[in-house]
Amino acid sequence: MERETLSANLKFDVLGLHNSSDAPILQSHMPTATIRAGLSSPQKSLLCELELKAEWQGSALEFARVKVAPGLNAALYWFDRRLGRVRTGVSDAVVVLPHGVDCFDAEALATQIAATIRADLATVRVVGAISLSARPHVQLQHVSADHGYRSKILTEYRDIRQVLSLETTVEAFLTKLGRSTRRNVDNCRQHAVRLGMRFRYVLGGQAVDATALSAIAQQNMPKPTQPHKLAGVNSLIARQSLPFHASLTRDDGQLVSVAGGFIDGPLACLLYQCNRRADRDLGPSLMMRLLLIERLISDRIREIAFVGGCSGVLVHSCDRVRAADMLVVQTSLNGLAKHWLAQTFDPRGRVARLSERMRQQGVV
Repeated sequence: MERETLSANLKFDVLGLHNSSDAPILQSHMPTATIRAGLSSPQKSLLCELELKAEWQGSALEFARVKVAPGLNAALYWFDRRLGRVRTGVSDAVVVLPHGVDCFDAEALATQIAATIRADLATVRVVGAISLSARPHVQLQHVSADHGYRSKILTEYRDIRQVLSLETTVEAFLTKLGRSTRRNVDNCRQHAVRLGMRFRYVLGGQAVDATALSAIAQQNMPKPTQPHKLAGVNSLIARQSLPFHASLTRDDGQLVSVAGGFIDGPLACLLYQCNRRADRDLGPSLMMRLLLIERLISDRIREIAFVGGCSGVLVHSCDRVRAADMLVVQTSLNGLAKHWLAQTFDPRGRVARLSERMRQQGVV
């Protein structure tokens, strides 16, 4: 398998995705800004989510081109989950379809993915101009004749809502929201004024010190943020060219909410937010996001990506993007064992969710 360094030509291969060779070309340890270049905002958000998961695992994000149509290649990004420094053979991946491709052959794509990343178990999120009329389906087929195993493959189409358009003014942004959402937003803004909340936004630096950040992370709702995850997200943010952090405090100085991310052109990527559990009644999550959005609009930022997914009243105003979630399970002893372990130890994770759909479809 041929290796290349990431060059301007390769960048256009990734994004223009024209290549006469069917062989995957790998590239690992790529600068994060480089791998997001040329992608749409929803694609950047999903890829950033993958980067963050790789950071938590201590794994390098890897890249290959895989063929999806004659003369057209998709960009495949993935990392291998680890236990300490040991690779587990379980991978998570994102596939970005090239322009002009709005559907794909799940069997053919799974075959190339399996041959490229060599995982016993893999979750794959496929994004691009996928038709909104796409429906879920399940397939069972050979993936690699070389290894003599079969793989169970589930493809489920779903809507992803992570990116919110901000408009050019706060008034225009509020106008685009639904009536119920706008009412909740207005009430939250008035509440912040009555409470004398102080909002701080720092571009290129921290909004609070490490001790305060660690303390509110432990008091986060609905559950504490694990220290290694907080360290990972801050490490990823620190490597970006325009990181930002924000804080929200009461008039008595009590820290209520913190958030952070980075600016990528007209897009702001929000990677984390921690809200103090004891101040739940104040609505700190929405309050922080509204004040942050007002600041971003004033800085001429046109979109915000809630990396990992938006929640609450703003989710309904986020752009709707169709994606395909694939679960590829080798029917080898290792593959089946890892499939069972992934469901058992992470019952709310993507593997468990897709596995339940697999059982519902009768593919067991």
